[in-house]
Amino acid sequence: MTSYFSAMRPLTDFTHSDLVRFISYCENERGVSRASLRQYTAFLRAFFKWCNQSGYTEVDPAKSLMSPKVTQRPDPVRGIPTHHLRKMLDYTEQCNLRNYALLLFMSVTGCRVSAASKLEWSRLNLETYRAQVFEKGQRWVYYEFDSYTADVLAHWLQSRPAVDHDYVWTSERQPYGPIKPASIRQMLQKVCDHLKIPRYTPHQIRHSVGEMLASHYHSELAVASALNHQDLKSARHYMPRRLQETYQLRQEIVATIYPDRECGPTIEGRKTIVPYLRIVD
Repeated sequence: MTSYFSAMRPLTDFTHSDLVRFISYCENERGVSRASLRQYTAFLRAFFKWCNQSGYTEVDPAKSLMSPKVTQRPDPVRGIPTHHLRKMLDYTEQCNLRNYALLLFMSVTGCRVSAASKLEWSRLNLETYRAQVFEKGQRWVYYEFDSYTADVLAHWLQSRPAVDHDYVWTSERQPYGPIKPASIRQMLQKVCDHLKIPRYTPHQIRHSVGEMLASHYHSELAVASALNHQDLKSARHYMPRRLQETYQLRQEIVATIYPDRECGPTIEGRKTIVPYLRIVD
């Protein structure tokens, strides 16, 4: 919330309208999914309820905050189409070295925008092709890249303004402070508008990396490791076909256990999911 509201804002100043605008900002500007927005609203309701019950606020601004309805997306693709991503890279390569190096780094690593914006020069190794960033979950993680990306990063660092901070990415105006995630989102929107393609968010670049890896039939573990996911469940979103194959495997297990039952056992006429590991006496 501190990326939208001031960190010094008193809790008593928050209104229901403020929280509604924040949820709208997350959905429309940051591209947060409806499922994640439901978690956001649940957290907000729980937090402000606690504040109200503990006496920090006189009213609860989140009491009537509604959770967005989650609908099934007709298209499972969540990332940026490859030909659009290539257009964005080609355009920035011609007109802005910083933007090109930044987009290429995110397109190769799948690094989250918040972590990419805080990448430090001292934690970037162009010889071993590794970058250490502070990621979601309050943890340090490594992202690997290739030799071409390393060359582009080296070119940018040679042209980077002389500043007194260690961050790789600087703003385009003096005093060339560290770039903020919101500035990266705005830059990406301007690029999309210039190319007359749909507006994409930085997080969709991360989804694109996952989808590209899954399209080359890498394992769930490989995709999860490349994107630094903390569990395999997150990686499975990028491989709907793999999920269908997994479902078929479960059916084959059931058919092996119950060769004499076409649909597996039923309870009161209702089909049930049969566990493929059973504890017997």
